[in-house]
Amino acid sequence: MAVTPQAIVECRGDGRERGRAHGEALRERILGLLERWDAGVASRLGRPPQTVVSGLVETTGFVAAVERHTPDLLEEVRGIAEGAGVAFDRVMALNLMDEEWWFTSPAEARDACTLVAVGPSEGRPTLLAQNMDLPELMDGAQAVLRFEDGDGGAGAVLTAAGMIGLTGVSAAGLGVCVNTLAMLNHSRDGLPVAFVMRGALAAGSVAGAARFLARVPHASGQHYALADPDGVAGYECSAAGAVRSDGGGARFCHTNHPLASTDLDPSLPADGREDSHVRLAAIESVADGVATGTDCERALADRDAPLCVIPEPGRPWITFGSISAELSEPPRARIAPGPRVGVRPIESRGRKTAATIPFPVWINAGCASYREAMKPPLVRRSRVPSSRIPVTSKPISSRWAMNTTLGFPGPTTSQRFPALSVVGCAQLGSIDRTTSRTAPSIPDTP
Repeated sequence: MAVTPQAIVECRGDGRERGRAHGEALRERILGLLERWDAGVASRLGRPPQTVVSGLVETTGFVAAVERHTPDLLEEVRGIAEGAGVAFDRVMALNLMDEEWWFTSPAEARDACTLVAVGPSEGRPTLLAQNMDLPELMDGAQAVLRFEDGDGGAGAVLTAAGMIGLTGVSAAGLGVCVNTLAMLNHSRDGLPVAFVMRGALAAGSVAGAARFLARVPHASGQHYALADPDGVAGYECSAAGAVRSDGGGARFCHTNHPLASTDLDPSLPADGREDSHVRLAAIESVADGVATGTDCERALADRDAPLCVIPEPGRPWITFGSISAELSEPPRARIAPGPRVGVRPIESRGRKTAATIPFPVWINAGCASYREAMKPPLVRRSRVPSSRIPVTSKPISSRWAMNTTLGFPGPTTSQRFPALSVVGCAQLGSIDRTTSRTAPSIPDTP
């Protein structure tokens, strides 16, 4: 499915209220994703999807763990189900993505996600950036949630419609990014990844998030990259607990094999797949030169390793979306959907011409103009001669990015916060703080 104009949803209030706003605003996307999920399960496993849903929700301790450690997030899932008009167990199972991967079939190493974290230095804020790679069936469900919990907690997360979050940044200045580590031991009674991520994000600081990761039981092997204005840290988590994995340096990178944890599933290769090592080497080769958010974005646009993934025969995975954050005062985040392949209109000498371009994650996403995004080496990776690529600041309009501070007015005011920036399109109108809604549709062509 092609990437379509994305939704930006404001959700405020307690968990149930936030969830209802999410479910109502993204109902069609949620239903579409559930339909694709059902088809994928039926094709991959040869089993009725509802039997998988029931197994995930009713025969494990996942719901009990969420209720014990992050009860407000369980209410958020219930609210999503109510708002979308679907059963709770369907939405809950959707939020058990990492857990479903090992629950329904033998665990296997997965090629999913690349990140870089850089601590503050000489007036430069802390940086955290990630490509979120997911199964291709997730494409088309991309969304951004801006949330406020009514108790002072607020932030923005990249997510799939119906899910509480994949990666994000809090208004307190904490960023959390993740990498799956399928070769680490899992637990049917642990806290699922999506809830660990949001729970850590609510902690507000690297130190607080690290305490949260050490305290909760973990359902799935996962690496959590934490970043705040004071520094960065990485933790590899599994059924045995959390292990610091960043080496204590000012910057680190991570992909999909463990660097420190020894809590290994003996049925899987401890080193994971070769692709994970190739991607780690690629991002580490440029990490020392990363000094700005733009540097992060350019590094993640790599199509050689590749860090930016387009589905191929036998490998139905895609860079679902990307996030680049500057953990300054206040924090800033830029979010973009994943790559698009196909015939797209581009400007060339005053007229539109069709050209097939493999779009790297950040090209045409609003994070850089063509003038910046097409600098070498990206021009050399395009299938279109550079003479046909316009030097203009007008990107293709179905690719957007968010570039906004994460501060919110006080909960008792009705102020309107600044609109999110949609580069290459008319800017969104100011969004009323007292309502929850999706962004207006964006035309698919310039």
